[in-house]
Amino acid sequence: MVDDKAHSEPGTATGTEVAIVPAAARVVKQRPKNPNATYITKERGRDGSLTYRLKPEGYEAIRAASANGKDLSSIARQVLNISPEAFVDMRKRDDYARECVEVGRALMSDELHDILMQQARDGVTVAAIFLARSRAGWNNDAGAIEGMPAKTVNVQQNISINLVEPMTPEQLRALTQPPVKVIEDDAAD
Repeated sequence: MVDDKAHSEPGTATGTEVAIVPAAARVVKQRPKNPNATYITKERGRDGSLTYRLKPEGYEAIRAASANGKDLSSIARQVLNISPEAFVDMRKRDDYARECVEVGRALMSDELHDILMQQARDGVTVAAIFLARSRAGWNNDAGAIEGMPAKTVNVQQNISINLVEPMTPEQLRALTQPPVKVIEDDAAD
């Protein structure tokens, strides 16, 4: 017998009762309804397709959001209020939009570099190591020190290959089949 109370309260089921477990939440792709009119104008093509064009304020908004480290899909949804797919299409058509993203990323990179450089100069060893590896190309190998002769390593390997003549069937049997020893039992006499 199934108890109706067990169905409505998860975790109260016993041997023959079944508890209802809520289904996993569905992810629904939301499409923005209207682009941000401050940054975008809508144009209809001859075939009825909708194309978004950026206003000068839109380019600046993209550059600023990119410089602040926003992800491309976040720029599309939160700043421009368009779908990420539409933003990809826009950047393919509009070189200046693509350039605004790149300039914003470069500004962010420069700002992070300046912060790390200041920390390195203030004695933060981790910042100094990170900058040395990422910007100066240093690695864990101690390379040549300026003014000192470079280390040289000579590696010589000798490889010897000995080719033998083919074996006769008797030689092969002698190697693969050990000789059989017959042990006689003296007690049988």
